[in-house]
Amino acid sequence: MELESSDEEAVFITPNTISQHSSSIFNLQLHDFLFDNANCLEVEANIGEKNNELEIQEPKRDIAVVSDVDLHRRVEATIPHGTKCATAWCVQTWKEWAEERSKLCSTSVSDKYQVVDLDILQLSKEELDYWLAKFVLEVRKKKTPGECYPPNTLYQICCGIQRFLKENGKQEFKLFTDTSFKLFQDALDSEMKRLTSKGVGVQIKQAEAFSEEQEEKLWSSHVLGSHSPKVLLDTMVFLIGKNFSLRSGKEHRSLSFSQLSLVPPKNGEPEKLVYTSYGEKNNAGGLKHRSFKGKRVEHYANEERPERCLSDKVLNNNDSYSENPNASQYK
Repeated sequence: MELESSDEEAVFITPNTISQHSSSIFNLQLHDFLFDNANCLEVEANIGEKNNELEIQEPKRDIAVVSDVDLHRRVEATIPHGTKCATAWCVQTWKEWAEERSKLCSTSVSDKYQVVDLDILQLSKEELDYWLAKFVLEVRKKKTPGECYPPNTLYQICCGIQRFLKENGKQEFKLFTDTSFKLFQDALDSEMKRLTSKGVGVQIKQAEAFSEEQEEKLWSSHVLGSHSPKVLLDTMVFLIGKNFSLRSGKEHRSLSFSQLSLVPPKNGEPEKLVYTSYGEKNNAGGLKHRSFKGKRVEHYANEERPERCLSDKVLNNNDSYSENPNASQYK
C-alpha cells in the first residue's frame, strides 16, 4: 500500500513537475521574447528619432559679421551728402558768429554770459538757450555783410544745429519742443515774423518747367540726337530724367538696366518702357518711408518720332542689357 501510495504519489507528482517545468520554460521564453522585442522596439525608436532628426534638420544660418567700424560707416552712409554739408555749414556759421561776438563783446559786463564757447557741445541747456536766442537775432550773411538771412534759411540753420547736437550725443537737447529752450523759441519766432514783415525771403526762387518749345529747339539744333556718342549720352540723360522724374545726380549715377523692363505691344497699346525705382531722394526706403510706395513709371514708345524714342535708345540699341542687367545705364 505504501508502495502503491508512493507510486500514486510519484505518478501524481511527475506530471505536476513536468507542468511546473513547462511553465517555467514558457515564462523564460516569454521573458526572452519580450526582452528581445523591447530591444528591437527601442532600436527602432532610436532609428526613428534619428531619421526624424535628419528629416527636420535645417541648414545652418549664414551671418555676416559686422565690425564697429563697418557699423559706423554703414550708418553714416544713410545720411545724404547734401545733409552732411548743410549740417557742417550751419555749425561753421555758429562758430564764426561766436568767435566774432566774443571779440566784440569781451569787455561787456551787462550780459548774463560774457564769452560764447565755440564748441556748442560744451554748453549746458541754459547756456545754449541763451546764446541761440542771441544768435538768431545777430547772425548775418558772410558774403554780403550786414544782410539778414531769410526767415526760412534762419530756421534751417537752427535745424542743422539740432542735427549736429543729436548726432553727437545730445539727443535730450530738443531745441524746438523742449520748454528749456523757450527763450530761443520765442526769439526765433519773433525774428522770422520781423523779417517777413520787411519782405525778406518772400520771393522764393523756383525752377521753371522745361517747355516743349525749348525741347524742340534742342532737337533742331542737334544738341539732342544720336549722331555722336557724346550727344547720344546727353540725350539719354535728358530723356530718362524727363520721363522717369529722376531728381538727383545720384539717381542717374546708380541707374542700372535691372530697373528697366521693355514690355512688348499688347491689346492695342504700343511698346512701353517700365522704370522701377530702387530708392530716391524723398523715398530712400528706410523706417520713415515704410508706408511709401516705390516709384514705377511707364513710358510708351514714341511711334510718331522713333528717332526720339527712349525705349529704342535705351534697350534695343544697347547690347549691355543682355550681358549684364545690373550694369550702369550710362556705361
